[in-house]
Amino acid sequence: MEVRKKLDAEHAITLKQAEQIQQLQTRVAAQRREYQPAGQIDKQREKKLKVLEDRLEHATTRFHESDTQNRKLRDNVSQLERERQLSAAEHDKLLRKYEKQEVALNMMEEKFRTATAARDAAQADIAALSQQFEREKDKWQTEMRQMQSFIENERRVCESFHTTLTRPCRSESWWKVDAGIAL
Repeated sequence: MEVRKKLDAEHAITLKQAEQIQQLQTRVAAQRREYQPAGQIDKQREKKLKVLEDRLEHATTRFHESDTQNRKLRDNVSQLERERQLSAAEHDKLLRKYEKQEVALNMMEEKFRTATAARDAAQADIAALSQQFEREKDKWQTEMRQMQSFIENERRVCESFHTTLTRPCRSESWWKVDAGIAL
């Protein structure tokens, strides 16, 4: 914006100088017309005319210099505006990309939390099942020991009766069939 103000100020000065140049050119032309037809140009007036012509030349030179400088400044401002627009467009693009990545990251974090909760639940289920398995295994082993003890007692009783009685005892494998053990 500061460059714009400088450009506007330079443009106003340039217009003022152009107006002054036009006035000086008009005065010089008028004075030449006034004195040339008469053929008598006064030396003092000739010096004045020369001074005015020099001023005119100097003002024209300054006008062209400031015009060139203004053109360069305008080009510079235009280039800066284009760069700013490109920069703003790139910034917007990066901001949209960042927002998309942030959404993706939030989704990934949510999936991670869900997966962690599922993993924790699965580990808790595994621990519960392991405990249940251990209890059932202990119970089964206890029942097996009791069953074996019972079978052993039955066999001893049967053998003791067998020796005392002549009646034959059940076959050796009857307890396996009753216990549900495949032969």
